[in-house]
Amino acid sequence: MTIHHILKKNSVLNTFIKEIRDHIIQKDTMRFRRNIERIGEILSYELSKELHYYKEETKTVLGVKENNTMNNDLVICSILRAGLPLHQGILNYFDGAENAFISAYRHHPNNDAEFEIKVDYFASPPLKDKTLIIADPMLATGKSMVTVYEAIKKFGTPKKIHIVSVIGSEEGVHFIKKHFPESEHIVVDGRNNWPYAWFHWLNPLKNTSAKWFVHLDEDCFLNSREELLRLIQKMEDEDLTLSAVSDGYHHYRGANPVAVNSFFMVGNVHHFNDLNFDTREVTFEHNVDGWRNNKGIIYNADRHRLDFMYPHEILENGENCSYEQEPYYMILWMLKEKGRKFNYLYPHFDERFKSTNPRVDKGSDDIAIHMWYTRQWESSMMVHDTPNSFRYNAVEDHINRNML
Repeated sequence: MTIHHILKKNSVLNTFIKEIRDHIIQKDTMRFRRNIERIGEILSYELSKELHYYKEETKTVLGVKENNTMNNDLVICSILRAGLPLHQGILNYFDGAENAFISAYRHHPNNDAEFEIKVDYFASPPLKDKTLIIADPMLATGKSMVTVYEAIKKFGTPKKIHIVSVIGSEEGVHFIKKHFPESEHIVVDGRNNWPYAWFHWLNPLKNTSAKWFVHLDEDCFLNSREELLRLIQKMEDEDLTLSAVSDGYHHYRGANPVAVNSFFMVGNVHHFNDLNFDTREVTFEHNVDGWRNNKGIIYNADRHRLDFMYPHEILENGENCSYEQEPYYMILWMLKEKGRKFNYLYPHFDERFKSTNPRVDKGSDDIAIHMWYTRQWESSMMVHDTPNSFRYNAVEDHINRNML
């Protein structure tokens, strides 16, 4: 869960927050409601930076202009009645959103300080694969928010949940962080028996509720969250199965370009799980042809290259399609047999670190930084005329200064 504290940067929001806190001004109920509404508008603007966009052409009086248009898959859910002014402020900016309403209140069964949250009413459109915004002006204990989250599950699983609050306590923030879904992490130790270790994450993938996975090697560092989200939106729009850098045609690799290198991959969980593949059944041997598996799954140029179109210039190296360079190639060929589509990322060569940095396209920002040769990271071996230890010291300094 990512927490955005908007007041950390000064803006007109400071004024509205001050006025709803002021013990005299807050007695003006009309001004209080209007301030909550205006705060909802400001928070909606900030929230809009985190949403998904797609390219769309607009016909103007002078011609056609391409725009980035926000996906209109939003559902705004408010807790009655206190949430109505905040709801209206959000709706002012997201005027194409659907609406959901829930009544939640504190019930004191023993007439003491102890209470439970009761939900008596909930009306909502289907939430499956929607972006849900839950609006509650005051995040106090967090129990109301968690109760609302549990109640909405019968309407489907949203692909994304955003919580909007005007004022929140540390207690409430910590409470909802414990109960709202968090990103799932699968860590694989590949130091021993590495050909099999690569496959260990595929079985746990079957138990996740996520739609997308991001696979990172230990020497690959995420650089831009915004570019990663843009890539996932592209994959969503174009029904792509896998995005990664080709395993050929660039500065470090001249293997099969139809295959991808797994140092950075974004994949569709459902498409991978559709393989119905038990990784415990596979065995490998290595010979003059590369890695061979006991399933007899190998590259077939007639089928696997049929829809292969490399969208970038060939930077360096040729290709070797007859050699099974990596044991995980078999998974790629299984996906190809099912007609799944690959998206080849641009392999930007970063002169600072002599790294391969995947990009959505040539002119975009680096999604990640991949260093190569991590097993020799402390050594003086030369990588593109630079000692390997110098490269890793440089990227460590970059991460400490810019990414932490």
